[in-house]
Amino acid sequence: MQKVRSHHCSKLERKYSKIRLFNLQQVEVDKLYVEVYLLERVTSRFRAEIEDLLNGVDPLRYFDRLGLGARQSDKRAQGLEIARRLDKLMVLGKPGAGKSTFLQHLAVACCRGEFLPGHIPVLIALRDVDASQFDLLRLIHQALRLPEQQQTEQILKQGWVLILLDGLDEVSSQFRKSVRNQIVKFVEDYDQNHIILTCRTQTTEYNLPTPFEYVEVADFSPEQVRIFVENWFTASFTDPKQGTALKEQFLEKLESNRQIADLAVTPILLSLTCSVFSDLQDLPKQRSALYRDGLNLLLKQWDEDREITREVGNGIYRQLTLEQKEKLLSELAFRKFQQLENFVLFEQQEIEGYIAEHLQISSTDSSPVLKAIETQHGLLIERAQRIWSFSHLTFQEYFTACHYLQSRDLPALATHVIEPPWREVFLLATEMLQPTDRLVQLMKQQIDRALVESAKLQEFLTWVEQKSTSVQAPYKPAAIRAFYFAIVLAHGFDIERTLSDALALALDRDRNRDYTLALALDRNLTQECALFARERSHTYALALGYSLNHPRNRSLDIKLAQTLVRTLNKPELDRNLQMLGNQLPHISEDNWENFQQWWQINGQAWIKQLRAVIIDYCNIGHDWQFSNEQHQLLRHYYDANKLLVDCLNNSCTVNNEVRMEIEETLLLPIAEIEKLGSCA
Repeated sequence: MQKVRSHHCSKLERKYSKIRLFNLQQVEVDKLYVEVYLLERVTSRFRAEIEDLLNGVDPLRYFDRLGLGARQSDKRAQGLEIARRLDKLMVLGKPGAGKSTFLQHLAVACCRGEFLPGHIPVLIALRDVDASQFDLLRLIHQALRLPEQQQTEQILKQGWVLILLDGLDEVSSQFRKSVRNQIVKFVEDYDQNHIILTCRTQTTEYNLPTPFEYVEVADFSPEQVRIFVENWFTASFTDPKQGTALKEQFLEKLESNRQIADLAVTPILLSLTCSVFSDLQDLPKQRSALYRDGLNLLLKQWDEDREITREVGNGIYRQLTLEQKEKLLSELAFRKFQQLENFVLFEQQEIEGYIAEHLQISSTDSSPVLKAIETQHGLLIERAQRIWSFSHLTFQEYFTACHYLQSRDLPALATHVIEPPWREVFLLATEMLQPTDRLVQLMKQQIDRALVESAKLQEFLTWVEQKSTSVQAPYKPAAIRAFYFAIVLAHGFDIERTLSDALALALDRDRNRDYTLALALDRNLTQECALFARERSHTYALALGYSLNHPRNRSLDIKLAQTLVRTLNKPELDRNLQMLGNQLPHISEDNWENFQQWWQINGQAWIKQLRAVIIDYCNIGHDWQFSNEQHQLLRHYYDANKLLVDCLNNSCTVNNEVRMEIEETLLLPIAEIEKLGSCA
């Protein structure tokens, strides 16, 4: 036994201790490997309703967590731990999830005595086996290279072999049933041995009986991503300092790019992203280029590089060209994305209907097509029994953008500009479209129409324009309008945090280097912002209310109001504020209780007077009393304008005249836009 093990393991380690990266460089498996985590309950076996999967989860932010709230009993455990505990194991997972690397790691770890010490690991890649002549006993005997097959049988009867079968899905479809039956018979004859199999997805041909347990490879957690990235750059560079520096830069870029971070949660796509970053010393300026590379990898290159020809699905799917497959996926992404209430999850009957309609086939024929896309490419996944989605929201957004660009139906795309889920679709579309002028103009028209029906919201836009023209500042007029718009919109929020991502910054981002435009605009505007600020813990409407609420801080007393407005150079305002100040009782430590009593009786009336003064002299501090629906519409309108500016900054093919025309009319009431248009 020891002699056989020693000889076999030395050969196995030479063969499987290294792995090839996308740049063709070979690295040690142990230097790159990140511990695999497995879900002990296979996703596609979980029963749920769509409402349960969506409950409490924002798909735009936590797409990968859909359904986890309804599946709290699911356990995520280390692969090594499960492999020790369960001696008959089927490991399922998406393409590139790390199944093959997991088996390589187990084989090498077994040789080194770190996993099932004393056992003899036999790793067989089923894609390299002639399935028509499949005989598992013979394959194990050939791997061990013993003189007599009886010697192999004796070792197997003693239960000292770790059998690792990789890629059951890669067996030719005509031989799947016979291979499955062979495996079942072998396990019956030699049940004392450990056997672990991998497969992209469970199929009826591989529905193995007890004692096999099914588990599923989980996507990388943020911590696993960090470890993989560290391992990748350490293994890829001979200069440790260079590898460490690039690793830190990569993680920083990944943290600031949620869409790419959400995509890079499997070894294959994370490795691709690391490779691209290593070549460019940065993430691609156009994310669509990285997505195209990832899709090409999953749709074509991954199997071609390993010389695998799959016979998945029915004849209809196998006859589809790469372009036809992409058009089908674009159609599915578009059809679902149009449904605002649920733009990510398909009922199986629904998605099969879309496939049948697009390919003009029967519903019966569409089911194998759906399973083929899951099995072969992993771009569609079964999240629960008969409930499907794209494997990554990023891919669905990308394919939705492709649908509109292929159909050239830009007016239809523009109608969605106010809807928050479509943000990334527009960013990708303007990135890929050449030129972009027509689309951004259509987006602007739709945004302007969003508030046309509400006289009150048009009145608010008129006020925003009036305030912006009353300020002398070296900034684009639209940036100042965005600043005032954001102040009102930020009611109930942290104003500085809201403005830190304000449209104003996007409009004047080269000139404004502060985190809020208020600090960069002229002093008058800054003071007005302070006067308008809301103190959260009380109902006081203005900054003066803040000083009254903290009388024991002597730097914040009644004189603050005068200090704030002195630079406004409005004597009447100063006198009115002084009169209001004179109404207040003296504030000190000794009479604090008396002041509180006075404030309880007179405070609200005093605040009302103060607000009226500020409105009269500064035209700021209006209580707009927007309804929840109006406030939400304003938020969507503002976000759509921010999106439009991001698209302008995102595209290098927008005509300068178009860009200027759009920026000059941002956040203006419709009457003002029409007047400017007639003048032009």
